[in-house]
Amino acid sequence: AVVDTPEVAPIEAALKLKGWKLTHILNTHWHGDHTGGNEELKRRHGCVIVGPRNESAKIPGIDVAVGEHDEVKLGAITATVYDTPGHTAGHIVYHFPSESKVFVGDTMFAM
Repeated sequence: AVVDTPEVAPIEAALKLKGWKLTHILNTHWHGDHTGGNEELKRRHGCVIVGPRNESAKIPGIDVAVGEHDEVKLGAITATVYDTPGHTAGHIVYHFPSESKVFVGDTMFAM
């Protein structure tokens, strides 16, 4: 899986280098610097595009719309989705608690 797709070439290079198959794109919000490669990567790899429910009409190629407390399974790991409006009204983040990772797109947090 890849989180956001600003450009196709670097993603393709990373996939080739690692020998990985692209199964999912997880979009955090609709801006082009986060969704620009969606349709080309989907065409090339047949991957599933997951994105924010509240911006689904703006996410190119979206297959699955998610929001607060939804879960996204990637193989043996699961992400919990949280709505984080601010940068855009429908912005979301993907939290992988088993991996101690969170992908926040353009959301900023202050502690």
